[in-house]
Amino acid sequence: MDITQNHLLKIYKRNFKELLKDIVTFERFCSSLIEWNILTINHKEKFQYEINKIKEIKDNLFEELFRIIACNDTAVILNCLHSLGSEQCLKLTSEISRTWERVIERMKEKFKIDYSTISISPFDDENAIPIDKILTPMTLIRIDKNLTDEEGHIEYLEDVDNFLLSIISSRGNRIIIRGPPGIGKTVHMKRLVNQWINNHLNTNQIDIVLVILLRKVRRGQSLLDAIWEQNFIHIEWLDKETLNYLLKINMKSNIVLFLDGADEFHIIDNEIHSILENRENSFSSFTIVVWSREWKAHRIDVTYDFIFQLCGFDENQLLIYYRKCLNENRGNELVDYLKNNNMDLFKTCSTPLIALLVWLVWKEEENHNIVENHFLIYDQFIKILCFKRNVNRETKEFKLAFQYCCELAFKHLGNDRIVLESNKSIHHLKYVTECLGGLLRVINIKYTTERPSSIEEFQFFHLSIQEYFAAKYIINEMKKRSSGSRLSHVLEMCTGGRHEFSTNIQSLLDVNGNLYRMLNVLKFVKALDFSVYEEIVTRKPDVVKALENVSDGIGSIINNGPNNNTITIKHEILSISIIQLIIERYWFIIQKLCLINIELDWDNFIKMADGKLTKTLIVTI
Repeated sequence: MDITQNHLLKIYKRNFKELLKDIVTFERFCSSLIEWNILTINHKEKFQYEINKIKEIKDNLFEELFRIIACNDTAVILNCLHSLGSEQCLKLTSEISRTWERVIERMKEKFKIDYSTISISPFDDENAIPIDKILTPMTLIRIDKNLTDEEGHIEYLEDVDNFLLSIISSRGNRIIIRGPPGIGKTVHMKRLVNQWINNHLNTNQIDIVLVILLRKVRRGQSLLDAIWEQNFIHIEWLDKETLNYLLKINMKSNIVLFLDGADEFHIIDNEIHSILENRENSFSSFTIVVWSREWKAHRIDVTYDFIFQLCGFDENQLLIYYRKCLNENRGNELVDYLKNNNMDLFKTCSTPLIALLVWLVWKEEENHNIVENHFLIYDQFIKILCFKRNVNRETKEFKLAFQYCCELAFKHLGNDRIVLESNKSIHHLKYVTECLGGLLRVINIKYTTERPSSIEEFQFFHLSIQEYFAAKYIINEMKKRSSGSRLSHVLEMCTGGRHEFSTNIQSLLDVNGNLYRMLNVLKFVKALDFSVYEEIVTRKPDVVKALENVSDGIGSIINNGPNNNTITIKHEILSISIIQLIIERYWFIIQKLCLINIELDWDNFIKMADGKLTKTLIVTI
């Protein structure tokens, strides 16, 4: 007999004690247990002797009986209880039988608090509003990794409301949803949870949704521990052992496990890591849905049945979003303003984070004045944010902390997080996080190897925010140094001090892969301080030309990787550095490289490719 079956009955011990304090009920229950060979005649005679002496059910008598029934199969005990037929017995039988359903009901009550509302802005303390009032459906691209044909490998899903049901009803139970920072992955997860708790999803197909925010998983914590702490710990009558039992007996139910933030999980010696990266695990019967930034998704999606790409807003979706944020008239006014006065900014609003920043600035600025260049929206927003949070940007403490934040943003452009050990450094960044809210946040990642307790890790909310701070650092450093040394100093740092940037851009590409990131940083510099940018252009025109000749399409491939197992590049002028960067970064996850109508130094390309290209190369002139 499986001893884990005790745990379900143990949580109803008080109910059993209240029921069996009645002597008649106790005796009848013992008789039923004898019929099912759980008690012997000797047990009953001993119990009867004790009852005849004191004419009541003493605690020691109940404890002895409960120890026996708690070691038996739950279904058998319920049959014995049900056979008594009294109202109290039938009620307790029903409660025990419905434990799983009661757990789900309590989960939904808690999730309604956690997932039914959303803060309008992640950067200040504005009141939360119902999630349905603000969230706008975004297009999902479903990618079929089994198809290599350029056409027909993706499917656009305009309505995300029922996409999960369509996947669960299909073959396969591993789903990964990827997207760049700021695209709305966590919000998308919350929306799906909200659909489930409000019965928008067919409960016949999804019995329960479990949620794990991977950044909250502690070192040494098992999957069961994480499920317990993030989903069930608030249920006062439930314990972890009983939860484990319920999960085991309901393995054939439709259980969906949401894992948000795969890119933030770095504990290799952990079963959650096994779930993320491999099919074989103890919870393989669950439907697993993972949200991840693209760099991590590209490394693990080979083990997933379905791959989705979260896309930004199209023009109609952006209009719907602003109408929800404001109202129909003001939403129309904002979109018309952007289209007529700032098309550059309007295009970048396809990323929900940027759309949010634009709206927050729009509603705070007098006369709705928005900067002309979208790179300046960050400067404008930070000024407003500090004002709303009563932060004096002129104090020495703020200036020092802010500049240190900018320095780290620049030095960690190729990294997903910033790891600090110095108490002084940590103090500076924690001060910035308090001033700027969610623009820079402390993250809680645990590791299998021991690390000093003084270590703290930080992460920018969005890559473009990090690029903004990096540009501020370049401007400050350029202005601090003499004209003869400052440019060399700053550009050498771009390559980690290995080579002078002007003469060895290849080092930047090969070592850091930061081409597209540096392109955006320099555009921030240009918008924030044209004199600094002009000096870079004057002294290093070859570098700037190389950076600014990167098209949006190539930049997207460099930064985000391919959408499937084929990289297709059309109608581009490519340098050997660019094509080598793409090949070395993504060759291990693609099957084909298609170059269509490309201008390229083919002789050098063939020399570079010799011995490296082991897969299919298709060239169309």
